[in-house]
Amino acid sequence: MATKSDKKTICLNMIVKNEAAIIRDTLENILGYIPLDYYVISDTGSDDNTVEIIEQFFTEKGISGEIHHDKWVNFAHNRNLALKYAEGKTDYVLVFDADDRFSGNFILPETLIHDRYTFRITNDAFRANVYFRPLMFINDGSFYWRGVLHEFLEQRKKTIVEYPIKNGNYYVIGGSFGARSKDPKKYLQDAQVLEKAFYTPEDEDLKNRYAFYTAQSYRDAGMLEKAIEWYTIRANLGGWSEEVYYSLLQIGLMKMELNVPLEEIQQLLLATYEYRPQRAESLYFLARHLRLNDKIKLAYIYASAAVNIPLSKDILFVDYSVYDWKAKDELAVAAYWVENYQLCYDLCLELLDNPSIPERDKQRFKENLNFAAEKLGLKQ
Repeated sequence: MATKSDKKTICLNMIVKNEAAIIRDTLENILGYIPLDYYVISDTGSDDNTVEIIEQFFTEKGISGEIHHDKWVNFAHNRNLALKYAEGKTDYVLVFDADDRFSGNFILPETLIHDRYTFRITNDAFRANVYFRPLMFINDGSFYWRGVLHEFLEQRKKTIVEYPIKNGNYYVIGGSFGARSKDPKKYLQDAQVLEKAFYTPEDEDLKNRYAFYTAQSYRDAGMLEKAIEWYTIRANLGGWSEEVYYSLLQIGLMKMELNVPLEEIQQLLLATYEYRPQRAESLYFLARHLRLNDKIKLAYIYASAAVNIPLSKDILFVDYSVYDWKAKDELAVAAYWVENYQLCYDLCLELLDNPSIPERDKQRFKENLNFAAEKLGLKQ
C-alpha cells in the first residue's frame, strides 16, 4: 500500500485483549488526530466482542485492515508479531494502546520524512510528569521491540533520524482503565515478571532497565520496602544518569512515607541533588518536608535554591510543575514564616497570574497574599 505521492500512509498497529468496553472510543480518538490508511491489530485472546467492534468500526469508516489472533507471550514478542504483520503495508506505523488517549491540540507534521516520531506523553492528570516516547515510525522493518514489560523500540539501522513532535498544546495520556489495568494484582505481577527477567541470562544488556521497572512496579503495588530495595539496586548499577537520579529521588520520597528520621531524609535528598544539580525536584521535596517538620529556616534555604534552578532539559519523568510553580509556592510559604513578607507577597502575585495552576491552589495563594499584605500594611 505504500505510495509515491507526498502524502505518507499510516497503519494503526495494536495488540488488544478484552477491550470491548473502551476500544471504539480509542479508535474514534485516534482518528480525530491521525489520518489512518490501514490497520493491523493482534488480538491475544479476547473472550468478549473486542474484535467485532474493531471490524465494525473500520468498516463504517471505510478503512481496510486485518486482525490476527496470537497467543500471549510477552510485550516485546507480541508487539513484534503485530509489527511483522504490518511491515511494508504502509509508509508508517502508529503504535497505540487501547487505554491511551490524545488530548489537546495535536499537530501532525504535514510532511513525514523522518525515521521515527516521538510524542509528548503523560500519565498524570495534572500533566506534571511528561516525557517523549516513539509512537510512529517508518514501516520497512527497521525497528523492533525489546523487553518483556515496559518494552522499548530498537533499530536495525546504524543511524536513524528521530523527530520529537513538540508543536501544539497536546498530550498522549497514558491510560489506566484498560482490561489489564483493572487487575488489582497488575503491579505486583509486573514486578515479579521483571524481577525474573533481571535474573535470567537473556537480555543481559537490559538489566538496568529491568531493575528500574521492577522498582517502579513494586512502588505502584504499594510495597515500599521492596521498591526501595530495587531502586537501590538500580542506582548502584550506574548507567543512564537520569534513571539513577530518579531512583535516588524515589528512595528519598518513599522513606518519607515510611517516616524514617528527618536527618536521613535530608542526607538522601541532598545526595540526590548533588548527583544531578540541574534537577530541582529533590530540593523542592526536601524544602516541603522540612517545613512540615517545623524546620522553616532550612526549608526557606532549600526552596530558594530550587526556585533558581532553570527548567531541566532531561527527558525522564521531569516534574514540570516543580519548575513552573510548586517550588515558588513552597518558597512563598517559607518566606512568610521567616518574616520575608515582601517576597511572599510578590511570589503569591506571580502564582495567581499563572494560568497553568489549578484553581484550588489559587484560593490558597489568595489567602497567603492577604496574610502577607496585612503584615506589610497593604490594603487588598
